Amino acid sequence: MTMTDFYDLPVDPPAPDDAIKACYRAFAGHAALTSGFCRQCFDVEIERRIQRPVPLHDKAWEDFSFIFHEHPDCSVGADGYLHFLPRALETAFFDDSIYPDLIGQAVKCGLYVLPEPEQAALRRACTRAAKGWFEVGDPAPFGGLDPPCGNCGRSVMDSAWRSAEVGRKLVVALVHARVEPDQLFAWLAGIGTPQAWVCLADLINDDVILDSPAYFVVSRGEDALEESVEALDRLARAALFAEVTEDRLLEAALPLTETHPEHAQRITNAADIWSARRPTYNEADRVRDRDFVLDILTGDQVAL
Repeated sequence: MTMTDFYDLPVDPPAPDDAIKACYRAFAGHAALTSGFCRQCFDVEIERRIQRPVPLHDKAWEDFSFIFHEHPDCSVGADGYLHFLPRALETAFFDDSIYPDLIGQAVKCGLYVLPEPEQAALRRACTRAAKGWFEVGDPAPFGGLDPPCGNCGRSVMDSAWRSAEVGRKLVVALVHARVEPDQLFAWLAGIGTPQAWVCLADLINDDVILDSPAYFVVSRGEDALEESVEALDRLARAALFAEVTEDRLLEAALPLTETHPEHAQRITNAADIWSARRPTYNEADRVRDRDFVLDILTGDQVAL
């Protein structure tokens, strides 16, 4: 299969159960290390919990979550991160205690240069979760979505800030999975739900869409990967501002003023600062960044 810089948005992603099963199959070739755990980060009991002989799809998040809070080489290695990734997505995609989030962790372990079947499975699962969330508020098959304030009785979608955060995680995942940015933001604006528009508004507010990991777990090419994250971010922000204009934000906010006043206010605030936030970016910049990303993906600058 020929590698490309971006892929069309999957218009009909598989059902949630099929999407996550495809991730398990795609990443099955990655094995977790079984020895050499760092004793500063992992005591013997935690190591035993991580290595408990339970089928991966039955593993409790609490038994292996520790690995996503430390350097991969302190426990299961980069391959181990990818080994556990499908179960982590299924149980804890929205866990805010993880930084970078799970897709960011995959990026630092070389996501961009993984075999295309692995990237494709992840892309379809991310699209399925995003479609469910932005359309009807259900991000299956991704898990870990808690109420915004404990037992307050409000749903995540009722809370504008929490709804925006959930949406942002999904958009970041899709950009890292290299869904065509123009298609992505046109699709979100076309969905038109409150959770779609408040997410787009908060992305307008942000200086960046993609944060580059502090380090990459690759044998060669850390600088190239960091630069490719920055290039992807510039491409995504340019596509966002091209699709989500000041006028469209104001139009989206108007019908929400009575039904979703918190959402409407955040969207209006984004419209107020739209001009100041708009990046300076032209077609030559776009061609340069796309060529750079494709060169990283198809060349030999990065090695796992």
